[in-house]
Amino acid sequence: MAAAAIEIAAGGATPIHQHPWSRFVYVEKGPVRVVNHDTGATLDFQAGQVLPEVVGQWHEARALAAPARLIVIDIVPPGVNNTVMRKQN
Repeated sequence: MAAAAIEIAAGGATPIHQHPWSRFVYVEKGPVRVVNHDTGATLDFQAGQVLPEVVGQWHEARALAAPARLIVIDIVPPGVNNTVMRKQN
């Protein structure tokens, strides 16, 4: 298991990415919008909420009107990276 904090500037977004292993996210500061590029689904989360991230689907997180801070917890074997960035064309 591994944990990290991710900061997203107001109006900013994470790069489009996916996870081969399970990941859970605690929204410490928000709101945050998660956009799934495979399904087209868009979900909004507020500070204090916990969400499971999708596995094997391209997605991104966007900070809406204010900066966001996410605490991510990856359920992975030791030393494994759980984020695959989408290559840009």
